[in-house]
Formats: sequence, C-alpha cells, structure tokens
Amino acid sequence: MEQPGSELVLVKNISPHSSDDSLLLYLENVTGEDVKKVFYGQCRTIAVALFEDKIKEFSKAVVKAKNKALEGHILELSLMSCCDKIIIKDLPKDGVSADYLELYFESKAAGGWEVKKCTFENEKKRAVVEFEDPSAVPAILSREHEKLGTSVQLMPYVEEFMKDDEVTDPGSSQVTKGTTPTRIPPPLPPKPPGEVLRKIVQQKGVRVLPLHQTSQDDNMVPFPSGRPPTPSGDSSKDHSWQSTSMYDLTSIPPKGSLQNPAPFMQFSPKPPANQIADKDIKEDKTSGMEVSSGQNEPPNQQSQGQQQPKEKETQKTIKSTKSKVELLSKLGFWADTVSPSLKTGFKEDGIIEYQGTESAVRDVVLKTYEKLQEVSEKMAPVSLPLHDLLQKKEAADRINKAFENKAIDVVWKVGGSVIAITALGEKNAEEAVSVLLALLHKEQYDVDPDSQGMLATATFLKVIEDLQCRHLVVITVDRAIIVFEGFLKEVKESLKAVQDYFEVNAIVTAALTAGKRELKYLSIPQIKNKIRETLEMLNSKNPVLRVSFDIKPEEGELVLRGTRDLVRQAKETIDKDFIRTITSAKVDVNKIGMTEFLQETTGSSLLKTIGSDNQCYVELEVKATQRPDSAVSEPTRIKKKPQPPQAKPRQKATGQQKDIMSISAKFLRALLHQRRVEVPAEAEAEKDEVPETKQVKTPQVKKAPLHLMEGGIKITLVQADITKDRWSSVLVNVVTEKLTLQYGLAKIFLNAAGEELEKALSSQAPGNFGEVKVTARSGKLPESCKEVYHMVCQQYKPGHEKTLRAMVEECLKMAAKSKHPSISFPSVGCGGLHFPPPLVAKTMFDVIMKFAGGEGAKSSVKYINLIVWEPRTYGAFLEELKSRQGGAAASKVEDDDDDEGEMESESDSGSDDAGPPPQATALAASSGTRASPVTSTIFIYGTKKGVAIVTRRIQDLLKKHYKEEQITEDVIRSLTKKDLAPLQDKAKALGVGISIDQKTTVVLIKGEASKVHSFRADAMSFFSSKIKECSSGSWKLQQALQHGSRADHIAALAESTIICAPQYWSKKYKGSGSVISPKKGPENYQLLPVDDKMRQAITEMLQKTWQAHLVGHGRDAKGLAGYQNIKVTKVERVENPQQYLKYGFIKKEHCQKYQDGTLRPFYTVDSNLAKVLTSTLGIGHLDRHRLEEINEYYLFHGTKKENIRSICSTGVDFRIANEGGMFGQGIYTAESSSKADQYADATGDRQTTGLKMFVCRVLLGDVFYCRETKKFPRPPCTGAGCNDPKCRTHENFHDSVIGDAQKLFREFVVYDRGQCYPEFLVTYDRV
Repeated sequence: MEQPGSELVLVKNISPHSSDDSLLLYLENVTGEDVKKVFYGQCRTIAVALFEDKIKEFSKAVVKAKNKALEGHILELSLMSCCDKIIIKDLPKDGVSADYLELYFESKAAGGWEVKKCTFENEKKRAVVEFEDPSAVPAILSREHEKLGTSVQLMPYVEEFMKDDEVTDPGSSQVTKGTTPTRIPPPLPPKPPGEVLRKIVQQKGVRVLPLHQTSQDDNMVPFPSGRPPTPSGDSSKDHSWQSTSMYDLTSIPPKGSLQNPAPFMQFSPKPPANQIADKDIKEDKTSGMEVSSGQNEPPNQQSQGQQQPKEKETQKTIKSTKSKVELLSKLGFWADTVSPSLKTGFKEDGIIEYQGTESAVRDVVLKTYEKLQEVSEKMAPVSLPLHDLLQKKEAADRINKAFENKAIDVVWKVGGSVIAITALGEKNAEEAVSVLLALLHKEQYDVDPDSQGMLATATFLKVIEDLQCRHLVVITVDRAIIVFEGFLKEVKESLKAVQDYFEVNAIVTAALTAGKRELKYLSIPQIKNKIRETLEMLNSKNPVLRVSFDIKPEEGELVLRGTRDLVRQAKETIDKDFIRTITSAKVDVNKIGMTEFLQETTGSSLLKTIGSDNQCYVELEVKATQRPDSAVSEPTRIKKKPQPPQAKPRQKATGQQKDIMSISAKFLRALLHQRRVEVPAEAEAEKDEVPETKQVKTPQVKKAPLHLMEGGIKITLVQADITKDRWSSVLVNVVTEKLTLQYGLAKIFLNAAGEELEKALSSQAPGNFGEVKVTARSGKLPESCKEVYHMVCQQYKPGHEKTLRAMVEECLKMAAKSKHPSISFPSVGCGGLHFPPPLVAKTMFDVIMKFAGGEGAKSSVKYINLIVWEPRTYGAFLEELKSRQGGAAASKVEDDDDDEGEMESESDSGSDDAGPPPQATALAASSGTRASPVTSTIFIYGTKKGVAIVTRRIQDLLKKHYKEEQITEDVIRSLTKKDLAPLQDKAKALGVGISIDQKTTVVLIKGEASKVHSFRADAMSFFSSKIKECSSGSWKLQQALQHGSRADHIAALAESTIICAPQYWSKKYKGSGSVISPKKGPENYQLLPVDDKMRQAITEMLQKTWQAHLVGHGRDAKGLAGYQNIKVTKVERVENPQQYLKYGFIKKEHCQKYQDGTLRPFYTVDSNLAKVLTSTLGIGHLDRHRLEEINEYYLFHGTKKENIRSICSTGVDFRIANEGGMFGQGIYTAESSSKADQYADATGDRQTTGLKMFVCRVLLGDVFYCRETKKFPRPPCTGAGCNDPKCRTHENFHDSVIGDAQKLFREFVVYDRGQCYPEFLVTYDRV
C-alpha cells in the first residue's frame, strides 16, 4: 500500500464570482503548498482542494486565511482527514461492475487500498467507493486512472456537494492546476487570455510578449515548417489570422521571485499573414503552436496595420477597511500604481472603486489585492482611562513622532480598551506595537491604611489636579491604591511627587517589644478593651488622624500607628500601665494522661474558663519526654544491644555565668523599653526565652520502622527525629513565609545545623505558600545529607491540602532530578500550623504512592522515609500505612521492638513536626508503669492576684480528674507482644497509660477518669475475645497469617489441617480468615463488588499488561486490529468457598514442597527465564495476597459470556477445553491482558462492549518450561532427561507447563482445575 503525500482541504465561503486561477493562487499563498486539483460544489461557494503534499503548519494557514480575504470573502479551511469515499461518474455501461471496481482499487495499479464498500448505479453510470483507510482518497485522486476510461471523472464524496441525491458534473466542478475549465452553472463572462497565461507564467516559468516586440536576442524557437499549423494539419491551406493571437514565450524568473506578473503579460494581436515572411514562420510539431521570430517586422507594425477594436469599460469594487485604505494612501500606492485612464473612488467604510477598461481594471485590482494582503493589523491593549488622554493632540503628536523615528509608516486609532495599529507587513506592525507600549507606562502606589484618610483632603486632591494638568498622565484613586497611567517620563515624575507628599505627611509605625505570652495576655478581650479605652483618650485630641494598635504575639511586638506625637505618648502609657504590671506563675503536670486531657475539648475549655474568669492568660506547654520501657514485661525475650557512646554532656554554667546572663537579659530588655527602638519580629525573643547556655536534650525513643514497597521504592515510616536521620541524602524542613528558623521544626533544624543554615536560607527572597527552597547541608546535620528542602507553609485552612500535595510532589521531582537515592519527610504542618494529621498522612501517602508507581519507578530515588515524632501523628500515619496494605500489619525490620536501634532527637518547647509535641503523652501513656510521664507545664500570666487564684484552681482540677485502675486476667500469660498490640493502640488512641505484667497477669490503667473507665470496658472485652480465640483450632494459623513473616505464613499453611478464606472476603467468610468446611451438594457462589483500592489494582494490572503493539496479531486475534486499549467498567469478586477449598489444599501441598526444598520460584532455576509479567508491576495491594515462593500468580483467562456462570460455579474445566491447544488439553492462562482478550468473543463476531475476563489465582508449582510446541495430556515427568508425561518409571511430575515456543505470547497451562481459582470477574470495553 502506498503512503499518500497529498492532502484534502475543505474550503467554504467562496465568492461565486471568484475565478479558478484566483482561488488556486490564494490557496497556494495561504498554505505554502502547491494545489493539484480543486473540486467545486453545486453552488460554487464550497470546494475541496487537493494539495500535492501535506500542509506542514495547517493551523497557521487557517489563521492566515482569516486575516486575508479573497474578493471580500473570508475563506474557512478545514482538513478532511475522515473523508473515506469517492464518487465516480461517466462510467462506461459495459465492462465495469462493483466487483471490477473493488479489484481495481485494491490492485497495485491504483495504489493497493482496501475497499470497504462499493455501490454501483448502472443507470446513472456512476459508483460510490468507500475505503477502509481515509488516506486512500487523496492518494487515489492524485493518480490518473486510464484503465477506467478516459471520460471517467473522480471526485471526493462530500455531503455539502450533494443536492437531491445529485452531484455536480465533475467536468464543471473539477479544476486541475494549469487548466482553465469551462463551467455551465452559473454563467460567467469568458476568461480573458491574460488569466490563462498568468497561470502558465507561474507554472512553466515563461514570459509572454507580442510577436512584433521580439528580436533575435529573445531566443525564440521558430516553427519547424516555417508556418503555423493549420487545423487539419495541412500547412498549404491559408487561414484567417484575424481571430487568433500569437505570443512569445520566453524564460522568466522561477516561481516565488515574481512579485507582480502584470508587466510580463503584454497582449497584442498577431499581424496579418502577408506581413510575415515565410522564412520567419516555422511549425513546432511537438507543441502545435506557431512562434514568430519577428526578425523582419518593423517596430510599429501593429499601428500601421488594421485598427484595434475598442476595449470594453468595466467597474470593480474592493471591500477593505478604512485604516488599510488610509495606509495605502499614506504609502502613495495609487499615485504609483493607478494609470491616469482609471477612475478611482473611496468610501467612508473602506470600499475602493475602480472604473476603466477591463484589462486596466483587472491589473490594478490584482495589484491592490496583493498589496492589501501585505497589510497587517495588530491590537495593542490600553486601559480605559488612557482613551481620552490619547485623543489629545499633544499625545498623538508624540506617538507619531516615535513612529517617524523608527521609520515605520503606521495608521493607528484608539477604540475602547485597544489601539488598532495598521502597518505594511506583520513585522512592522509588531514593531509599531512595541514602540507604542514602550511609550506608555503604568505605576501604582499603595497607601498605608492609616494614611488613607488623607486621600479625601482638599490638599491631596489639589496635588493630583496639578499633576494631570502639567503632565500627559491620568491619575485615579481607588480606595487605598493610586494608579498612574500615561507616558513613561510623566508617570515617573508624578509618582515621585506623590511619594514625596506622603513622605512629608506620613503616618509612623513603632513597636513595643515583649514576650510572646505577655502579648497573648494583652490580647485577651478584657485587657485589650482596656488598652483601647486608654488610646481613645489620646485620639480625642485629633479625631481625624487617630493612633491604632495591633498585637502580634508570634512576632513579639505590639505595633502602634499614628502621628509621631500620638505614637510616642501611646508607647509610654501602655508600657507603664500594662506591660510592667504583668506577673507569671507555672504549674507542672506529671500525671499520665492529664496532658492529653487538658488538650482535649473538656480540659481545654476548663483551663480557658478558669483564665477568663480571672482575666489571666493560661497556656499548656509540653517540655520534655523520657524513653518508655517495654510495654509488656517479658524478661526471657528481652535482648540488649550495645549502646552507642553517649555524647559528652555540656559543661554546666557556673553561678557567676548565670548571674551575668541574667543581668544581660534584664539589661537588654530594659534598654529596649527605654530607647523605644523598633525591632524586627525575627530578632525578638520571648521574655521567658532569654538565650541559655544549654539546650534541652530529648530522650531516646525506640520504634521499629515499618515498610511498604511500591514500584521498586521502599517507603519507610519511623518515629524519630528527622535531623538525626543518618541515611537520607535529602531532609525536608518546614518554614513560614518569612523563612525564619525560630519556631517548630525549623528551630530543630537550626539547633542541628547552626547559623550557617539560617544565613543560607535568609539570603533567599521571602517565599510564598507552596514554594520549596533549597539549601546545602551545614552544621551537625548527618554526613549523608546533601541538601535540605524547605517547604513554605502557613496556618491550615480548608483546601490547603492541594498545596501540600503540590509541595510533596515537587520535592520528589527535585530529588529525582538531582539524582538523589533517598529523601526524608516530616509530618508537614501537623504541629503549630494545625494541619489535621489524618489528612496530611493520606495526602502524603497518595503523592508518594503515585510517584513510586509512576515516574519514580525509573528514577534514582529508591528510599522514601516518613519520620514522625509526635505519637498521635505517628498513629495517624500508621493507620494510613495499614490501610494501604488492606488492613494487614506493615512489615517490620525486626520482630522485637527492643531490638531496634535507638535514635536521638533534640527539640524545644515550640516544636512543630519534631521534638516532643504537646500530644506526646500518648507515647508514655501506652507504654508502661516504669515509663516517666510526659512532663508538661501550665503557664499563667496576669495580675498578681489573678495569677494566685488561677494557680490554686488548676491544681484542684488535676487532682479531681486523675484516676488509676487495674485488671487481672490469666490469658495474658499466653499472649505475645504482637497479640497485645491492638490493646496498646487502643490505649494510645484513647490517651491512657497501660502497663502489662505477664508474670502477675496484671494490667494497670492510668489517666483521666472517664477515659480510664472507658478503656477498662474495652480491655475486658478484648481479653474475653482472646480467651475464645485461644480455644479455637485455627488460632496458630490466624496468628501466622496476621502477624508472621512470609516464611511463617508458608510454614503455617504447610502444617495446617484447615483452609481459611481470604481476609478481604465478605462477612460470611470474613477473616482473620474464617475456616471453610467441605459441603456436599451444588457449589454456591456469589458475585460481589470490590472496594475502590482493589478495583484500582485490578484495572492497573490489566492496563499495564496490555501490549498494544501485539493486538490483532496471531492465529486467534482475527478482527482485533485497530483496538488500542481496554476500559474497565466493573470488577466483581467471586466468592465460591468450595472451589477455594480445593485450591487451598493444593496450595498447602505446594507449601509443603517449598518447606522440603523441592519447590522454588521457576525463574531462580534458570536466570535467563523472565518473571511473570503480572508480578513485576509492583501492585502491592495484589502482591501481598499471593506467595511467589511457591509460584502463585495472578493470571488472565478470557472466555465468552455464556461460560461465565459455569466457571463461577465449578471453576475452569480443562476437560471441555479445545483439544487443539498448543500444549495439550489444559487450562490456559496468560500474563498479558491483550492475549486473554482474544478469547472474549468469537473471531467472526467481535464486540466492543460488555466483554468478560477472569483474573485467576494460579498455582504453577513445579514448572516445566517448554520451548517448543508439544501436546501434553498432563505435565511431564521430573526425572532427569525424561520429560515424558506418560512416564511410569518415575513417581514425580511437574505441576504446570509454561509454553514459550517463540510465539507472540507465553502460555501458562495447568491440568488440574484445583490449581486455578477464578477470583475476579472483569467487565470491560475495547477502545
């Protein structure tokens, strides 16, 4: 089949009076490609153009056509990529049939195109041929088809061409380049020879001159016979020359260099025969034309001969725009082009009228069209305020002067919010726009909120009025913004004048500095109202310019705004009457669970009420936590690892040093109050945070890391300090928009990295929420760390999770781009920024899993760590991790928590995502009695009397709500730490502390009274359920399935005498895996919808194993060519306990083989064998439900719809399978969904929707890898060199056959239906 290079374009909105030549020239000009043929419609306003080559930039051609009219009509161009029919007219009545046409067009002579349908109408002598490939139409129309007959006409089948089931006569609708066809409808005036010759000029590269103007230098070719040919071919006969013309064809410049062909087209009548000597006339037998050398003609032969007839007068109108006409007049177009014999007129709306002889009008119209096509119009946007300014004569003169300096001829007009610019050529128009925009400028000045009252004063309005009178500028005031628009110089001068005005009359801003808690005390409503009343007394002296205040506790400032005098008085009053009267006290909280109680709604409300009643500020702060001991007392299992050498403690400050520091702090604070200086918020320190000589060392915490594999990337969750991560090459920090390292996690990084990190970060521009800043490693950060990524965050608001998602994704992409192998994230924003931990955990896991399963799988990043400190936040991340594994426990590095290496962390009291956060009580509360409780402190600020009352009431509150209880249960002795883990998680979530002693079987519960009572009930229920489970025969198997490793899982299945249903089955068989019992009678099953995660996993498996390049290939793939993919519409789970029971017993046998060492993954036997495709996708949601160690895989089985019920009920039955299978009569499954799709319907009746396919669990077991086609009645013998399926010498046989006969797909065949369980039924469509 040939590959067509031609292309069809549908052209609409053609003027009925447009000539063929003008349309051909127009299309070639617009597209830049040669037009081979044009096919017209019935009304000649629509046509189809056949181009010789593909149009390279069709979109530009469409835009160019919209900007260039043809005789006043804007043509619409569109590609006909879907035209797959042609119509053939004037077929001979005999010898041509539909079969003949099909055979002809499918033959090599016609291009070898496959015919889809041929409709033959013998009476009308025409046929319609439809092709499979639309690209056949332009290719066929480009060829000559002499075998169909010389009179046969071929046209594209276009609906717009049809009218009453009739097609326009191709003879009058088909125009071939280089020809001038004759049309019947509608009647047009005869074509002057000039148009025909102009086409010849462009195609053949010739020039046309009158015969009498030629000379010997013109290189003419005389006729061979010396005379022009006669109609009958007899040169002896004489014929009249009065109605003929002779032209001289000489070479001219090639196409493209001819800008104006009119001067080369001079037409003159041929002189009479008696004035031409026979020697000067020769006959060209090859061309059939007469050419005269003109050597003996006198120069004025024509004027001396017969008188020429007078040429007709005509009138032509060209529709253009007023701007274009003005530009051509400005350029002197008509003065240089129009002859004096022509009359030219113009109208207001841009219409040009020519009146004169036909030839003169025709030439000038052609030139006018060509010139108008060179004109370009551009729009430059301007604001509405500039509209009136640009109408001024001074502004217009300045703009025109700028155009003159650039030597650009431009016509410009202002209309609405744009300036229309008309220039000769697009380049000049764009340059004119640039010149104009460079002249104009816009600036704005933001007025301080406290100075906005000045905008309405008469003085300020007078300043604005004077500036607009003196300068070409428009000044508008919109609330707090002053906008300057006009010419650049005037705008700058006006802006400077306004800035100077406000500088002189500015409202000053000053700040009083104090500690964070002191300022929060001043922010409580009662105290704030007192400050407001004090300032009102000062404002009463000047009601227009008032002093205002704003308390910023986080920045350590109380900001005052107003006139200088008012601000000075306000600072002195507030400092004396408020700040210096503040006293403070604190209450330590040491009881387990009480810190959480005070953070929850009830306790927090009680603290707030106590403080509000006594006009005090109350704040709860967590200071430090200690490492808890093991929650379960098991002396026989405890393993102790050698502890790393402890860092040398810092030298304690002496008494003299402490005194010096205390004096320095007090002196600094007093100096700031005395001088009343303005201090930036970043430089402020809280009153209670005077720099100390030591940093608080957080205790060591031990948590076993939890892992998740996705796409070859290991995702780890660990509870630790991120700045102590010794393995990651990238650490992620969280900062505010000011990029300061003073609070939360940022301060932890500052303590670890030192001031070098702070300097590197502060050197960058302030960030916006959602940006990620990058600095190099510094200070004491681990040597493995190469870079630190700083996420710019702010206080949480609904919808911020979208920005969080974008930041995490950006960090991962940056790490991959920089070729980093690992990256560690904190729990972003879960501390002081108040991001909800469950939402953060879900968002971060979504982004990480998507990255790991997509572009990250091929990147350098192989390890992604989530390092979380705060226990509650860690619990949220843990729950999300478990949900990603379908509720199963995450895999641990080691089974015993005590064996995990220790990690240290340093923190301060204001930590965000690392260090001991306020919720850290949960860690100790869920760990044990020997664990020191979380130490938190309640700070109280207010007047001396109020602080004393609040302190006493808080102490009474703590005593009232603390309680201890204990439970004794003998079953505790038989439980392991993993068995007790759910109870500990429950305690952690509830916020109570438990200590379990397995020797005494005592559980001690401590915490807030109501929670202790609630947890006691839950614990009793938990132990009751464990007593029942321990008495069940499936206990050991269930423990192995839930908590054991894969080796434990296989060992438990090998030893078990029961079969448990999968854990994700419905309630009837739900599981910690409910036991399946054998039953007699019909096998019942149910089809149930799967959850979203399982549906996503199944869909991903089908789509990733779809091999589009193999679709339609192979013996069983007939009729599938052209399908690119499949779309899953429904996924259902088949729950058939009896079928799964058969499958489970065979799986048990294979586990026993694995335990005996006789069964291994087949690809480990021979390294050249490829793994099963479905096992290489990294779909963890499916991979964890199968055992690859015994060659258990998910494979595809396609079948027709009528077989679905039977397979769901009794499984896939190989006994009724096709006996012609390549490897015998067995159950065939595939690793590619495109292979299974071949069997979803009959080859002769392919469907597109509602197709079915099973995703089966298949136990391949001991695999026989076959590299040739061979029919097996069962798998062959395992004896060395035997491989005989009917062997009677050996006892052991393979379990399955993998057929790899060098075909398109591998075949996976089992010969026992118990080895194949059809677990998921997928409904899909082909696309």
